[in-house]
Amino acid sequence: MAYIVIILVIIMAISPVIWMRPSPRQKQLVRLREHAAKMHMQVSIRTLPPRLQRRHDNPTMTCYLTNHPRNKQADTDKPRPLWYVSVVDAGFEWIGKPDLMIQEALQRLCATLPKGCCYLEAEQGFVGVYWLEQGTEERVDKIASIISEVMKLQNEQR
Repeated sequence: MAYIVIILVIIMAISPVIWMRPSPRQKQLVRLREHAAKMHMQVSIRTLPPRLQRRHDNPTMTCYLTNHPRNKQADTDKPRPLWYVSVVDAGFEWIGKPDLMIQEALQRLCATLPKGCCYLEAEQGFVGVYWLEQGTEERVDKIASIISEVMKLQNEQR
């Protein structure tokens, strides 16, 4: 009888430790976010703009972003254009519509976004992609290359 009590006490002492182990999904998120950090990207949980909140169950989403490099001369010049593109199943929804040539270039880039990417935001200080963090590190690489291309487009339009 004493052995059973000792075994139960040991099991009760060990069980909280087992619950503290990260789940496979949490391990995947850590891998994706660490890979993004190696690619000089930031990961943040952001609130979606009000016009896009109606499309998603949750008003917040993970954003992988890259800041524009600081350049005092360029920052004092003409500001960068702001673009917001919602990537939906049937096409694109523009918020802050750019000219036609840029729309076509952005559509080509957004068409190559990995599955789970919902929204591209090109702001004055950064370019970011909102996504559901599905897949492997290759998807992070693809997002980083698309962000780089959008930054080039944005700088050309200054």
